[in-house]
Amino acid sequence: MDVDITTVLPFEIAVQYLWLIQIAIVIFLTVAVNFAQIYILRRLHKPLISAKRIWHQAIVEGISRPLTVLIWVLGTTFCIDILYVKFASGFYETDFSLSLVRTIAIVVAVTWFAYRTVKVYKREFVKVKTDAGISYDASLVDITFKISVITVIVLGVLAVLQTLNVKIAGLLAFGGVGGIAVAFAAKDLIASYFGGLMLHLDRPFSVGDNVSSFDMEMKGTIEHIGWRQVTIRRFDTRLLYVPNSAFSTISVLNRRRKTNRLIDEFVGIRYDDAKQITPIVDEIREMILNHKGLDNVRMGNRWPAVHFVRFAPSSLDIRIYCYTKDTTWNGWLATKEDVLIKTMDIIVANNAEVAFPTSTIRLFDQTNKVPELRTFDHKDESG
Repeated sequence: MDVDITTVLPFEIAVQYLWLIQIAIVIFLTVAVNFAQIYILRRLHKPLISAKRIWHQAIVEGISRPLTVLIWVLGTTFCIDILYVKFASGFYETDFSLSLVRTIAIVVAVTWFAYRTVKVYKREFVKVKTDAGISYDASLVDITFKISVITVIVLGVLAVLQTLNVKIAGLLAFGGVGGIAVAFAAKDLIASYFGGLMLHLDRPFSVGDNVSSFDMEMKGTIEHIGWRQVTIRRFDTRLLYVPNSAFSTISVLNRRRKTNRLIDEFVGIRYDDAKQITPIVDEIREMILNHKGLDNVRMGNRWPAVHFVRFAPSSLDIRIYCYTKDTTWNGWLATKEDVLIKTMDIIVANNAEVAFPTSTIRLFDQTNKVPELRTFDHKDESG
């Protein structure tokens, strides 16, 4: 029986070079899938940016590069598989499993994707809040990002070790014994790290808060809350670095979180103006109650107090006790200034004067034994 060489020859050639055809198909599919995913992600990215959907945008941006690398790694390993089958008895003999490489590549790609997603989400979250003029806790955002990144990396490393058949239980046991030794050697450093964690969980203060402490010389504005220490800008512009562990043993006063600022002043009236003390107190109290810059919520100690309180050596003292609505330093000073000026105007309107320190000396005439009274002002140095 005659064989048609025109039909057999192409078939034999195709069988002989089948591995090349398979490699070409794998490369073609790899390139096609890669271009397809790039096109789809780009089409999804623009509407997500305009819609300001942070999570969706983070996922799309986070998956782009890991997916590209994963597609090429899978395509490359499949091509190597084909070559290995073809040249199994040749120079490319190996016991290493390419399926293991693919598994590790998938784990690394997923870990990389999770890291990029968290990173993009943090960036877009800060950008949206800043553009909208909405305040946010920068330290809380930073610690949340760091914890998320550490979690993703640890899980990724454990997954890779599990894929490589490494006994994680033994590794953790060894790490536990080593961790005890490290803990004893670096207990202060570890205490600072745990102190930083508690600061971020309890949040006694945030970046920008004005804080002070009665237990140590610490007074200034929080500039940075790190894992090991807190940076405080003192009012003399010098930087103060406080270990996080110190905050577990000291009390901290956060001045920024006050709801009001206190005005507590004593105003002295001359003894010669004792008859005007009652109308003066009444008018000052009325002024305080109607002042727009003061918080006169009638509950607890917010009740404004204006009373004649004591007989001082040179004056009759009136105490003004009230709270300002403005909690800023300049706002408090401006309100306090206005209250004191109006108080002085009320005193002058009642034909009285603000007292200043004076002394009365009794002089006796040696002839008539009659005392002569002379008053000297302390402001007169020639007195």
